[in-house]
Amino acid sequence: MAEALINPQILQWARKRMEAGGDEPLDDLLKYNKKYHDWESGNAKPTFSQAQELAKKLCIPFGYLYLTEPPKREKLVADLRTIRDYQAHEFSVDLQEVIERAISKQDWYREELENTGISPLSFIEKYTVSSPVKSIAADITKTLGLSLSARSGNTSEQFLSYLTEKAEDAGILVLRDSRVANSNKRKLKIEEFRGFALSDPFAPLIFINSSDFVAAQIFTFVHELAHLWIGQDGVSNFALQSAIIQNQIEKKCNQIAAEVLVPEDEFIRCWNMYTGNLEFHVDELRKFFKTSTIVLARRALDMQMVSSWEFSDYYNKMVRIWKSAQKRRKDSKSGPSPYTMLAFNNGHTLTEAVCSAVYSGKMMLRDGAYLLGVKPFFLDKYNSKKREMF
Repeated sequence: MAEALINPQILQWARKRMEAGGDEPLDDLLKYNKKYHDWESGNAKPTFSQAQELAKKLCIPFGYLYLTEPPKREKLVADLRTIRDYQAHEFSVDLQEVIERAISKQDWYREELENTGISPLSFIEKYTVSSPVKSIAADITKTLGLSLSARSGNTSEQFLSYLTEKAEDAGILVLRDSRVANSNKRKLKIEEFRGFALSDPFAPLIFINSSDFVAAQIFTFVHELAHLWIGQDGVSNFALQSAIIQNQIEKKCNQIAAEVLVPEDEFIRCWNMYTGNLEFHVDELRKFFKTSTIVLARRALDMQMVSSWEFSDYYNKMVRIWKSAQKRRKDSKSGPSPYTMLAFNNGHTLTEAVCSAVYSGKMMLRDGAYLLGVKPFFLDKYNSKKREMF
């Protein structure tokens, strides 16, 4: 078979790029073909079909293999990650692609809105990092209608859905996913990132890594909202069990998120109504604040109402319960349909906007499907089924 005259330097660059992001592709490449070392050194050439497979495994466009030198790629969003050593790491190939896809969706939606002559959103970059925490939190609460009396949701999952609905109603694109391009082989790592925000006066966007514990997703959600209110893009990987945050923007957004979800004055008043251990307190307060018990427990820790070991024990217990429930759900093969997941991953706002453009003739079906990360036939089926689902 004919050899593909690819540039071996591109193979090396692509492999090292994946390794810089924390991946270890070499074993998979050698498992695919033992000649990989010879291909990378230039001592041998793969066939055309082998080169196509290499491009897939290295997560690069096939055409890159023929470049004379590696392309220059810059980080598209500020890196605010502070957990473990990820601040020193490059973005992984998976994270980079997720950000690029999110930016493409944001760009398309912004253009759609600008064509309608819509005004910019007044709350984007309304405050700065130096603005008072309670002022920003109060504005988020008012803008999204998150007052304690208006909240709904008997479970963490329901409260997260409630937050999503409120954010989308306010004009914010909300993407939630645990994979890259619907590939089960490319799971997003919560150790690398938990979410990111892309500030924009017309089409602000937040992305939540749905691989995470649901309670943590709730906090990440409001944390990313805070980024929009202070006009600061960024990728975050703060974990609720973390003790120290050095980045001042991340610290500020955490404080804002805590105040939105669990207002300090109300929390103190409600906490003092009960006696008992941490678990009893948060179970009771959950009925009032609606947010997750983990978020309430973290608030108690930050306000020095419980010790770090009490919080740690409770946190680990709840994570074990959540993982057990996830395993049971996976074993039973229960869960939402792929059609429901389309709107979950892309958000109802973006999904409906794309469907409207496609089925009104303004956008080609293949382009709309690509933007949403699905095949054209799947988008057709979704459009016919959505009235039954929503």
